[in-house]
Amino acid sequence: MEHKEYTYWVALAHLERFRTERKNDIIVRCYNKHINLSDFFQSGVAQWKNEFELNDKEIASVETAKVSLPNYSFMVEDLLEQGYDLIPITSPDYPNAMKVNLKKKYAPPLLYVKGNKQLLQSNSIAIVGLVQQVIYL
Repeated sequence: MEHKEYTYWVALAHLERFRTERKNDIIVRCYNKHINLSDFFQSGVAQWKNEFELNDKEIASVETAKVSLPNYSFMVEDLLEQGYDLIPITSPDYPNAMKVNLKKKYAPPLLYVKGNKQLLQSNSIAIVGLVQQVIYL
């Protein structure tokens, strides 16, 4: 995937007023229409309303994200320079277990990964939470 397209994935992942399920619905609609996310963001209000069934608040959020595309582009470049991989839900590198366990519609549309991304395909366990206190011995 081109780095430019990552910018649109980040913009979609950070859309305000959109639940994960709604973001994934947009991805599915784009896929079914054979368009990429850059095409979605370049669409107009009429297409967002008619083809993507966005309401006025969602349209305002997409328009705000469009204005922020240069910032997202810098963010993508910075992440890639730091060695991160960006893995969209449509990528073969995206962990199938995450799609299955989160029933696809709740799976994050984009993963930011640093390290051995092949581990995402192996059996594993995850512990998620905040570290409240670190004790060094």
